[in-house]
Amino acid sequence: TVKRETVYENSTKDNEIVPGARNGWGSSCGPSARSVHLGLASAPIKEEESLSDAIITSLGQHHPHCSDRLAFGGASWLSDNHVLSGNATVPIAVFASGVNGESITLAQIGRDRVTVTDKNDEKVALEIPTITSNSETSWTGNGEVVQQICFAATSGQRSTRMAARLLSSTTIFHPLFHKTPVPAVSQSNTSASSAVQASLLDANPILTIPVSRTGGYPHADISFHPVSYDLLALIDQHGNWSTWRIDGKRSVTARTLFSIQLVNTGKLYTWQSMRRPLQADPYHDGWHKVCWVTDGDGNSDSLFFANRRTAVIHAPIDGEKYSVSLGLGQSSEAQWILDIKGSALHPSWIFVLTSTRVLCISTAETDRRDMPGANSHAILCSWQHFRSRQDITLSLTILETVHGTGQEFSAGKEVLRLICLTATVILLWSRINAIVNAYRVNTPVGHPPFPLSWVEPSLLEISDVCARLGVQDETQTPLTLLMRPIQVQRPSKVPDEPLALSLHKLFMLQADHSVSEVLLQGTNELFAVGG
Repeated sequence: TVKRETVYENSTKDNEIVPGARNGWGSSCGPSARSVHLGLASAPIKEEESLSDAIITSLGQHHPHCSDRLAFGGASWLSDNHVLSGNATVPIAVFASGVNGESITLAQIGRDRVTVTDKNDEKVALEIPTITSNSETSWTGNGEVVQQICFAATSGQRSTRMAARLLSSTTIFHPLFHKTPVPAVSQSNTSASSAVQASLLDANPILTIPVSRTGGYPHADISFHPVSYDLLALIDQHGNWSTWRIDGKRSVTARTLFSIQLVNTGKLYTWQSMRRPLQADPYHDGWHKVCWVTDGDGNSDSLFFANRRTAVIHAPIDGEKYSVSLGLGQSSEAQWILDIKGSALHPSWIFVLTSTRVLCISTAETDRRDMPGANSHAILCSWQHFRSRQDITLSLTILETVHGTGQEFSAGKEVLRLICLTATVILLWSRINAIVNAYRVNTPVGHPPFPLSWVEPSLLEISDVCARLGVQDETQTPLTLLMRPIQVQRPSKVPDEPLALSLHKLFMLQADHSVSEVLLQGTNELFAVGG
């Protein structure tokens, strides 16, 4: 499989596929061996085989415990193979790979030249980030499927902490970028891992937290602290949660000198009373989420926990747990919590997806002081998404950009402070169909920064994008879908003139563990998703 890239414009004219710069994106999956059948039984057996393959793929693709398996972060730059070069980092992408998703691949982010059309219908050549095969390496654990990959941040020194969640453990990494190539790392003795060539990139696993240290049940979610990347939170499929602190540093004489210490533990109960109910599975399907949140005083040590029916905020300062009402109704209504995402620009905001709604919740009292009738943990914004209640694979992707600054004045026209104006795009997508809903939220000048729904929700059909890309199987739906803004400047005769375009890149991890990239192009006035 070759990485595919195109310009998907917000217009009715044909979109051109940008030629060149097709970095060799070799598929991590080898050719599948298929049985050869003879005689009259060949056709029905092949039909049954295709059905069996589809069922196996569907089960692996829609497993409720599988989360994002594509993430962006950084690797620490080494001036030589032992000494860190200050705080310098190299941007990388990490995604699940292998025949069954049992490995992870680390790839360097490079630059690619594309041609776009501006508002004056002129061709403009730009260089934009892209995932390359340069310095690509991999890591293989114990053979279990990788269920989640996450970084502490997408840029800066915090971006050099990464975690991969498997069924029996969670492994912490500190990716490195060496001066000379180093061999790939593997916990298993598989031939696939030994075949990987040496690379400048090094996954550098530093710690592993087995489930035996967290209660014995498989981990369900991981979350790094938004400020201190040496803190992380785990929650398992039975609601047992724990926070951990990573201590240590890289040594010249030894590979790593890291240790991890337990900080706090607790449990998110699925039932109301302390007595476990009689039904066979009180934890529903075992789905749980954890997310660090910020209160009104700027303290980022509170934790937001959720299972399919319950959401609470745990404040470590007073040790209290506050229930968050999401309007799910009675259990007979079959409404579930489907996804939780935090905000990078507004640390007190949490985006919650339920079976019927998309909500933006604030955990800071300062965000609600001027809202009449607002209770604790108020819902700042809410939409009904009208997607199928039976689709529990619905997920959220959050894109946040700063698009200007404003000034807050006093009565005497004195400037009190500068306020960043931000735009948030919430993408609602599914692993079983090709429809993506996009909701845009703007924060106008003012304090606190109330979110306002800016435009009507729009649609982006992945099948349409795949058709433009020339993908043969247009019915493929992503395992993970991410979007990133592209920062560019017009290389024209008037360098001070800004480029009147809004460029974003859509990244999709497909079921075969290949990654597709799509450049979305529109104007600054309207985010270009859909036509």
